[in-house]
Amino acid sequence: MTTRSLTVRLVSITILCVASPLQAQVHYHDNDSPWGERAKSGPDAEVPGWFYNLGITGLRAQLVTDQPKALLIKHVFPASPATGHVQIGDLIVGASGQLFKEKHRNGYGQTVFGADGPVSELAQVLEECQSGNRNGKLSLTVRRDSEIRGSSPEFVGEFR
Repeated sequence: MTTRSLTVRLVSITILCVASPLQAQVHYHDNDSPWGERAKSGPDAEVPGWFYNLGITGLRAQLVTDQPKALLIKHVFPASPATGHVQIGDLIVGASGQLFKEKHRNGYGQTVFGADGPVSELAQVLEECQSGNRNGKLSLTVRRDSEIRGSSPEFVGEFR
């Protein structure tokens, strides 16, 4: 690749980035975007929209503005560790005996890159439950029908 070609590409990318406003990872549009979009293939093709993948739990969640410290469950994969413990419509409000502390904050910019809040807090707890003497056991704090309840699915190995 020539220096001129590389320069043209870099300038084009820079213009594109400057011309396009930085968009957050999560958009709260009235038209249900992006939550209403579906995957066309892979395991998420059965999921009824574009939701956060909560890793080996087998759960998919939506972030909602009126519950900034919670994960709204929109899909539970059959035969996953969460089956029988977490239901569609549940709000996960904490994990490992602690309520989530931070509000959702997601984006691709200098001040925020990736997911802060419940998504990252759950990711940390999931990692911890897979190590040491926890043996893959995780306790979730779930709000269902305005009632707080505990849930203790076991996460041993991987869910695909």
